Amino acid sequence: MAKFFSKKIFSFYATFLALVLFLCTFGVTTSRYMGLVQSDDPVVAVPILDLSNDQMVYTIDKMLPGEEREYEFYVTNKANDKINEVQLDYQFVITSTTEIPLQFKLYDITDNKEQELVVMDNKTASIEMPHGVEETHQYRLKIIWDKAQNDVRYANQQVSLKIELKGAQVLG
Repeated sequence: MAKFFSKKIFSFYATFLALVLFLCTFGVTTSRYMGLVQSDDPVVAVPILDLSNDQMVYTIDKMLPGEEREYEFYVTNKANDKINEVQLDYQFVITSTTEIPLQFKLYDITDNKEQELVVMDNKTASIEMPHGVEETHQYRLKIIWDKAQNDVRYANQQVSLKIELKGAQVLG
């Protein structure tokens, strides 16, 4: 019976000692990690996508069938002298608050080239924004009202157009 108790007591003390060693090691590691993260000049990877206009809401007055309107804007990965340090993808979502059958064409005009982006269901495909180096993407939005769509019910309607920028960090 004494052997049983001594094995049981030994097992208890060994488990207790292992638990204490684990907690001490974990506590030192955690405090070191917290100390590194809470330094005075931390290097933190913060996603930055900055639109040229904060609102990106346009109110379009007195547009007529057959007319086109254009608006230019840009997206950059720099804000307040900080450059984005994580890989991001973004897309535009274009919404209109009118019944007028407008068409939207979005062009990438970066580096003086003009490449039309596909706008499907009022959204673009994902666009890659590099990290670690400053970059600005320039765009032109063309709003087209087809001349054949000249129903009287569209008369005197005001068009409100909103462009949203939706970004996500690319993992991996």
